[in-house]
Amino acid sequence: MRIRHLAFALAGVALATTGCNQSVTLYQPTVPPEALITEVLTGTVAAPVTGVLQNTIKTYSVGQGGGQVTVTLTSAAQTLPDGSVQPTVPLGVGAGTVTAGGVCIVGANAYVAATPGAGPHLSGSLAAGTYCIQVSGLTGQVGPVVFSITVVHP
Repeated sequence: MRIRHLAFALAGVALATTGCNQSVTLYQPTVPPEALITEVLTGTVAAPVTGVLQNTIKTYSVGQGGGQVTVTLTSAAQTLPDGSVQPTVPLGVGAGTVTAGGVCIVGANAYVAATPGAGPHLSGSLAAGTYCIQVSGLTGQVGPVVFSITVVHP
């Protein structure tokens, strides 16, 4: 009988200690990512004035959580002095921040001479706020260039 009591006692200790070794995993609630917004910014870069290349700026706002932003020059068509259209011309595309005076300050590594295409020309992660895209003429431009830029951001 004594062995029987000892066996029950050992079985009880084994069951009690097994329950103590259970690990508990706590889960943090998941926050759904902010929806991406696709903005199409359009405009015209004027023809050079007395040999000085012109530019224009467009602004967009990144949402509360910030995140990945891509900028793509999707089209750029130049109207030549004779009225004909050159359907694909390169433009300078720069990304930056807007000053209180409305000037676009382009980041040191945020400018590219871009030919219109499907892939992103600029990309990076930005905090929430208002940003700008500066589009500028490049050497060889003789007429106004109508452009379209796609910006994808949170």
